[in-house]
Amino acid sequence: MDSPAGGFSAAGYGAGSPRCGSGDQRATGVVPVSAHTVILRAEWTLEPDLEPDALPIRYAMACAVCADGEEPAKDPADTRSAWSEDPFEPQSWVFEHVRRNPMHQSFTEVIERPWRAWMRKRS
Repeated sequence: MDSPAGGFSAAGYGAGSPRCGSGDQRATGVVPVSAHTVILRAEWTLEPDLEPDALPIRYAMACAVCADGEEPAKDPADTRSAWSEDPFEPQSWVFEHVRRNPMHQSFTEVIERPWRAWMRKRS
């Protein structure tokens, strides 16, 4: 079927169709829609990746004062600790940073934790 924009839409599911998102939003160009499009309904699960081959959990500490930009550190590269798999190791960086920048007394812990998504069931 031809769409009002002059493009092709399959069974009214083209851009701007109420069945394809908000009817108030219109595509600015022609959006071809394949007649062979398959829509799969599935239930997904998201969880921490605890598999043996998962990336390690890593920790760092960051200076909140440096991040705000109000009072930059004396050394611009000294705004965050190095990453470590030991959660306590980055905390020693905090004391070194405070020693070099006595007015910087607020910090955040940065945790990088791998996650994985998997399909629980198809409907």
